[in-house]
Amino acid sequence: MSFVALANLNAQQIIRNQSLGKETYGDHFKELLSHFSISENYPTLECIDISHHSGSFSKASVVHFSAKGKVKSNYRTYNIPKNLAGNDTGSIQFAVAKRFAKNKLPPLILLIDGGKTQLKAALQVKPKSAKTLDRKSTRLNSSHQIISYA
Repeated sequence: MSFVALANLNAQQIIRNQSLGKETYGDHFKELLSHFSISENYPTLECIDISHHSGSFSKASVVHFSAKGKVKSNYRTYNIPKNLAGNDTGSIQFAVAKRFAKNKLPPLILLIDGGKTQLKAALQVKPKSAKTLDRKSTRLNSSHQIISYA
């Protein structure tokens, strides 16, 4: 796919998202909660992603959503220490530990961008009250979850 075609596709998606409005976030949350049999009136979701440039200048990004849409005031970025540069699992652990070190309310769902290795890394530093949720789960009794979709 050419860069022009990709830019056009991206622009079409942005226009579609804006025309649908914020009510679609609520619909998406309902579908997600239904899929995992969660009943929650005020669901929140955060996603942690690690980015870097050739293994250097690593950053962790945390984005936050509610049923009403993006909550940019809760977005966070963390500089990953140089000794963890290029270490994806170590970077995930750093970001999750930093996120939960704060005394703010945890999200209902914490999405880890990665696979099983990244999820295992996150689970090593998660709060004791967090439960792991995977696609096969049907029961959920916790204030926040860690899931991974890779």
